[in-house]
Amino acid sequence: MTAAGYDMTRPAEIRTVLAVADQATGTSVMLDLYDEMRAQPVPATLEPLWAELGVAERDGKVIYDDRAPLAAIRQALTRHIGR
Repeated sequence: MTAAGYDMTRPAEIRTVLAVADQATGTSVMLDLYDEMRAQPVPATLEPLWAELGVAERDGKVIYDDRAPLAAIRQALTRHIGR
């Protein structure tokens, strides 16, 4: 988005954001998917995803399981958080 002239000080409509993503990839996947799905929202079921990422809550604390199937993805996404 920054290459397209947007940052935290310049808000963008969702269609603009998706158009920039499509332009960057040379496709129309994001806008096509948005147009297909925007009128038919689907409730998010995040519990299975959290389990596969190895994220759980116990006694008010977040617990990480590095043996979970997608733990490596969680680790990659959060590697620099808190540093």
